[in-house]
Amino acid sequence: MIICKEFIEKNVDKVSFHREKLLKNPLENNKGLYHFKSKELEVQNPKLNLSMIKGASYTNGSAVAKTWSDMLKLLSRYSQYVEIDCERNREGYPSVDYYFGDKYINDDPWGIEFINGVGYILEGHHRTTIAKYLAALEKIPNEISGFKYARYIEIDMSKFKQYNKIKTYINSLPDFISKNISFSVTSKYTKDETKENLEIEYQTIFRVKVGIVYFYDENIEPITTDFNTISTFRNEIFKQLRQLHSKYKYLILFCSFVSKINFLKNFIKTCQPKSKE
Repeated sequence: MIICKEFIEKNVDKVSFHREKLLKNPLENNKGLYHFKSKELEVQNPKLNLSMIKGASYTNGSAVAKTWSDMLKLLSRYSQYVEIDCERNREGYPSVDYYFGDKYINDDPWGIEFINGVGYILEGHHRTTIAKYLAALEKIPNEISGFKYARYIEIDMSKFKQYNKIKTYINSLPDFISKNISFSVTSKYTKDETKENLEIEYQTIFRVKVGIVYFYDENIEPITTDFNTISTFRNEIFKQLRQLHSKYKYLILFCSFVSKINFLKNFIKTCQPKSKE
């Protein structure tokens, strides 16, 4: 009998990913990404390629694990998945036969989340880590069943980058303008429960509302649009400004003038040759 954990520890040098970085689930690293989801699909009893699993959620020691090597060392309990026999068909003792099953058969949840094609362990850190090493050492196939579910999430990174660009643009404006721009993002979704697997479509919505000197006209509805370019955003801002009470018209013109002056100053600054030290 060859105990799985002992076998892996003796052969880790043969595992190509052993010292690779353990990726962190981006939805846990940056909660703001939730608003930029475009699609979500949950599949029950999937068959998955272990090489597509590159990271983990913040549980079972993975919060401090930086590499798969760390993950292997930090497995917090000696469970049946760590102590199983590496040889198949062992009667009366748990073996790698577990990984040759064709469906989920355990009460202990086992789930993987794929974000833009990269897999992260949500539940079943021990089983998944051991399985990756056993597959690399050719004790089990690289593609296995037995998972309870796999969740596939697509995040619209182009919209996320555009959101950050707009936030940067707002911060570049004079304080008395930027402090009076309310810019936020939200999302709405539709579920399709008619299909075998749950499928959700998301729509990211940008919202902006502008005031002057902390004055807001409640009759002006917030603008909701994609804001595909900074110029589109800028035009919409001043479109809202023009709808404010007429007594602010000179301040609005001044704001526009200051923005253009700042742009010219930054342009001239970038064109100046760097001084030689």
